[in-house]
Amino acid sequence: MPRKGPRVSPLQAQIEARYGRPIAGILTELYILQDLSEAQVAEIFGVNQTTVHDWLVKSGIPRRKWAFPQQRTQNETRRSVR
Repeated sequence: MPRKGPRVSPLQAQIEARYGRPIAGILTELYILQDLSEAQVAEIFGVNQTTVHDWLVKSGIPRRKWAFPQQRTQNETRRSVR
């Protein structure tokens, strides 16, 4: 029976076969629910981070915004060192 839904690459089809579900669901679980980074997801799949980024975009999964960690004040830094 032909697959319904978005077309997937042969690599995505291999990953879907390994996990037994669509790539979008796998990406949602790893990237959104488990809060893994693109690089961590890429390492799990054995692909480049850019590939995972492209899959997220094509799957319509919202990407997290990157930001610097909040800077500590000098007093907070002193307290945490003690």
